Amino acid sequence: MILLVFLPFNLAMGLGNIAVSLILLITLQLVFYYFSRFRKQYSVSIICYAIVSYIAMAALFFFNSGSKGPTIFLFFLTFQLLIAFSANRWHFVWFIAHFLVIPMLMLIEYFKPEWVPDTYGTRKDYFIDLVVSYLVILVGIYWITNYLRKNYLRKKNIVDEYAAKIEQQHREILVKNAQLEKLNQEKTKLFSVVSHDLRTPLAVAVSLNELINDFPLEETERMQLQRELYELAKNTLDMFNNLQAWSSGQLKGGVRVNLGKVQVKPVVDKVVLAQQLFAAKKQVKMNVKVHEDFAVTADMDMLELIVRNLVQNAIKFTPVSGEIHIEHVTEDGRGIITIRDTGVGMTDQQIQNLFTLQLSPSYGTGNEKGSGIGLHLCKEFVLLQEGEIWVDSVINKGSAFYVALPV
Repeated sequence: MILLVFLPFNLAMGLGNIAVSLILLITLQLVFYYFSRFRKQYSVSIICYAIVSYIAMAALFFFNSGSKGPTIFLFFLTFQLLIAFSANRWHFVWFIAHFLVIPMLMLIEYFKPEWVPDTYGTRKDYFIDLVVSYLVILVGIYWITNYLRKNYLRKKNIVDEYAAKIEQQHREILVKNAQLEKLNQEKTKLFSVVSHDLRTPLAVAVSLNELINDFPLEETERMQLQRELYELAKNTLDMFNNLQAWSSGQLKGGVRVNLGKVQVKPVVDKVVLAQQLFAAKKQVKMNVKVHEDFAVTADMDMLELIVRNLVQNAIKFTPVSGEIHIEHVTEDGRGIITIRDTGVGMTDQQIQNLFTLQLSPSYGTGNEKGSGIGLHLCKEFVLLQEGEIWVDSVINKGSAFYVALPV
């Protein structure tokens, strides 16, 4: 379209041949544009445009006073257009073509000056043509340079965004790899601890059964061994239930949570009734102060498992004649269940590792053995219900576990 600027000036100066050449060149450019834009034949159109441009510029060189006219400078504009809009693989071709064509035209003019007549009628026409050509070339170079700069910035932004996404994905992968590695180590340790804790009571159970069945015992001795066997089986079953609840969720890629309004008192009463026998053996008194209408948004099975583990834990670490208090409050849209005991308490280091899989065997006041998986399971299940769990503890005075769930 830049060539349209030359058309009226060439007609006014009587340069008919040049005007006809410009009209033909503009027409061909429109044809090439149509094929590149609407027929998707971009490469072919660029090559045809280049060939026609060289022919047209060469003809213009002879029709427009050779090196005296602006044709040589228009070659630079053509070169920049080809570099801007063609594929990189063609850039060297256009460079070689411009490197050869212009010197050849200059040699022809030098040895055959009669082939390149002076077509300017007056000195005024000459200066007008040069000024117009200069302005057209200036505008063309500015437009092409601006286009290239915008195209560069656009591609740079795309590359930067893509690089940022890759960097973000890389960081996320590193974090996930670290989490997976940590989880894998924790699982390995967990199964090592649990396998040991399952093997030991089973071996003891076998030994107790051999004593009961194979050796003559007094009735009181037999009853004592049977009570120990029962306690051993009960503690092993509790650990197995916790392990099963945790591992099923891990193997299935997550635990299914069925949230709904749950009345807390029936859940607490059920757990307390089931644990009453074990609390009575240690003369531990359990005090429940939970209102009938107190409800939270929770999964009933998960809530029961959480309360059961916390009550079992309180019984385990509460000495003879101790107390356990189960209470609740409602604050800031959350129902907070408190299970407080008068047990042995915990150190800050023990609290720090309490809800993790950094397991180590622990023993209650009645030498009851635990692995710690129950409290880790409580933390997981509370989080799945969009809740929070924490603990306060003082050595030799007791611990208080808090479970906060939406009401």
